[in-house]
Amino acid sequence: MENEFDYWQFLAGLGVFLFGMHYMEIALKNLAGRSFKKFLRKHTNSPIKGILGGAGITAILQSSSVVSLMVMAFVGARIINMRSALGVIFGSNLGTTVTGWIVAYIGFKFELNEIILPLVAIGALLIVMFSKTDEIYDTGRFLFGFGFLFLGLSWMKVSIEFYAANIDLSQYDYLNDYLFVFLGLILTAIIQSSSAMIVITLSALGVGAITLEVASIIVIGSNIGTTITIILGAIKGTESKKQLALGHVLFNVITACVALVLLHPILWFITNSLTLTDPLIALVAFHTIFNLLGIILFFPIIGKFADFLEKRFLQKEADTEFINKVSPEIPVAALEAMRNEGKRFCSMVLNLNRQAITEKNISFSVRGMVKLFQTNNYDDQYQELKKLEGELIDYSVHVQDHDMNEAEKLEIQSLLHGLSKGMQSAKNVKDIIHNIKDFESTSDESKRILYTNLRNEITLLQDKMLHFMETELTSDRFEELVSLSQENYHLHQSLIKQTYEEVKADKLSNAEIATFLNLNREFYISSKALIHAMSDFWLSMTQSSDFGKLPNIHN
Repeated sequence: MENEFDYWQFLAGLGVFLFGMHYMEIALKNLAGRSFKKFLRKHTNSPIKGILGGAGITAILQSSSVVSLMVMAFVGARIINMRSALGVIFGSNLGTTVTGWIVAYIGFKFELNEIILPLVAIGALLIVMFSKTDEIYDTGRFLFGFGFLFLGLSWMKVSIEFYAANIDLSQYDYLNDYLFVFLGLILTAIIQSSSAMIVITLSALGVGAITLEVASIIVIGSNIGTTITIILGAIKGTESKKQLALGHVLFNVITACVALVLLHPILWFITNSLTLTDPLIALVAFHTIFNLLGIILFFPIIGKFADFLEKRFLQKEADTEFINKVSPEIPVAALEAMRNEGKRFCSMVLNLNRQAITEKNISFSVRGMVKLFQTNNYDDQYQELKKLEGELIDYSVHVQDHDMNEAEKLEIQSLLHGLSKGMQSAKNVKDIIHNIKDFESTSDESKRILYTNLRNEITLLQDKMLHFMETELTSDRFEELVSLSQENYHLHQSLIKQTYEEVKADKLSNAEIATFLNLNREFYISSKALIHAMSDFWLSMTQSSDFGKLPNIHN
């Protein structure tokens, strides 16, 4: 039994190792505050700076996944460009090899108990003795995590060494190299930590369970498997996030292929030219060298590589129906296009608000508004709406770069005001989605009746807004909007009255009262904002101004 592989001790060691890394990561991020993010923003504005910054930050944080996800967020927000982001990704691959060097030099060269016990003891004492708001607390967490990292390593080593002493490696000679690549890839994807996979490989190599060549091939596979985190982060992300994730995958896969082809020359260079005969040091050197080789291969073409990626995952430019057909150089035509796009924007807001309360999309008969969204999913539609808002604002900036008279300048401000009001309307409803779902699923009869009344009344009001948008222009548009605004106000007051009647009958708890009144208030504010937006896009500028000044377009 002594010579059998103790898989429970191995898995426990892996779990403790990952826990230690996680604890260290949290502690380092807390100690650094926002400095890492600031550093990425300020010092990665070129590919070479990105590589150096990515390598340095990853070496400190001990997590290429954290750095990759952070960079992905920055690219999505357009804080850094694709070239710089790729530089950081390349550098993070190099920085993550530092873990291997630390483990190879410390974890296998010293008696681990001499390291583990002081780290865990001091770290635990600091955690217990100091407040979470104190930096010393996070210092304790770092030391505690560092100790657990080596504790996990020691358990993995012990679990393997008895088995390795009697294993006959010749029985695996028939296995293809690609199977070991696949092994490294799959295990890294499962545990989502290339650093942990390196440590597992070092443990097996250190006790002779695998050869240096096999260990190197597993590390190559691990380099591919580490991309799973950024792939998962990009699945539902913007096109820029997907582009960066693709760049990460291509870089790691191509680098891995080159390393596999040059496996024996690189190992010969390490063991003969560099005279690194210790297999553990040779393995971490191999890991560093082939990642450095990948950077050398990609750096000269990083600009073209970025251009290639930026052409991938491009969505059909269906976000605009009017402004994409009119040059901003002609303000008169551009303002008309903005007005039409604004009407479509209001239609999209109404559709979104309607879907939140009925889970059904509205079909518009107005020309150019047959299909408002590219998807039927509420959250995705909200993101499309935000993107359209951004495009309209960007377009308005370009329009204002050209000569405009005072009337045109006032009109563009009115249209932008309508855009802001429309977005406010959508956000008000989005903020109460969770409350809507609670009332929809309630089994309480009083709550169900109240919510049903609210939903029916709001739906009727939305039907009238839809009718306003779909009908041809008439001379009484101003009066129609005044009527809609007054109806919205009276509906709000009526629902408050109904709520108070339920309160008198002791049919609602205090929390339910507050929640329903909040629902009512948010729908009222949302409808009021949308009606104001409609006035900016459907009425003349003078009429819209007069509408906003009415004493009881109830404020």
